Amino acid sequence: MITHDIVHDLRAMAANSEQFTKNEVVEMLQEAADAIEADRKVLEKVRAGIMDALGHLEKIPGQRIRQSWNGNGGSQKS
Repeated sequence: MITHDIVHDLRAMAANSEQFTKNEVVEMLQEAADAIEADRKVLEKVRAGIMDALGHLEKIPGQRIRQSWNGNGGSQKS
């Protein structure tokens, strides 16, 4: 995930751009781009997991889902 340090450094560069060399700015932008790409990949995996879980939920009859949510573990109460 994009760290607080990268965000802080980018904001500092934006506020005081004359204090940084072009190479420093390019390096920080490359780090930010790498972090964004890593975040995108993680979020893609999370989304795929959620979609997979939803697919499994659709296969479970509604009564069983409600019982599981009520803490019955899917068993019928008498």
